[in-house]
Formats: sequence, C-alpha cells, structure tokens
Amino acid sequence: MNELTESQERVYKSIKEYIKTNKISPSIRDLCKINGFTAPGTLTYHLKILKEKGYITYRDKTPRSIVLIEN
Repeated sequence: MNELTESQERVYKSIKEYIKTNKISPSIRDLCKINGFTAPGTLTYHLKILKEKGYITYRDKTPRSIVLIEN
C-alpha cells in the first residue's frame, strides 16, 4: 500500500480504533469530532485518499459504511 501523510494516518487509525471499540463504522460527524475537523470537507478529502490508496472502501452509500481493507 502507498504511504500515508500524518493526517491520513491519524484518520485511518481513528477509524480502526472506533470500529474496534464500538463494533460499528464511525459517522462523518464522529470522525470530525475525533480528529478535530470543524468542516466535513477536509475529512471527506482524507477519506477519498484513503480509498484511492486502498486502505478503506464502503459497503454502500449509507451512513457508517466505512470498511477497512486489511492487507
């Protein structure tokens, strides 16, 4: 897999920890709060990059559909 920036790594780790703790994918609001983003656009950008780099995918277009790709 491709290397991540510090911010991308932080978002990826927060998704992984959230799923481990809560047994469900985090929402966009959850991730914004955890990572200190005030606008969802920044988070959406990081999620797009994580998907392009093969770290995450989505089950469908519903809330809480982030799936980690374990390699």
